[in-house]
Amino acid sequence: MTSRKQQVTIEFVQKNGSTPIPKKILAIDCEGVPWSYSEGNTEDEDGNVETNDQGRLTLTVERTFPLPSENAPAPDTTPQPVTLTVRRGQLSNNTVLTL
Repeated sequence: MTSRKQQVTIEFVQKNGSTPIPKKILAIDCEGVPWSYSEGNTEDEDGNVETNDQGRLTLTVERTFPLPSENAPAPDTTPQPVTLTVRRGQLSNNTVLTL
């Protein structure tokens, strides 16, 4: 195995927990682990990915391991906790993924 991937769906909703907030751009940080937007997300006219009509967008987070070499020990592929943080203005939320 050279990498471990996880797909994440983010829901941006009102305080009531059920009313979606569409067409918003969110700031995303994943503690130094590379991530990318998954296919099927909504983009605005400038090409920025934004929440869809249901207030959702999807990401793929990928932890990559170096290939083993003759002179180096095998990489540690044990699943590790990684904090995913999503922000919009002063609002912030995070969750821990295991990759």
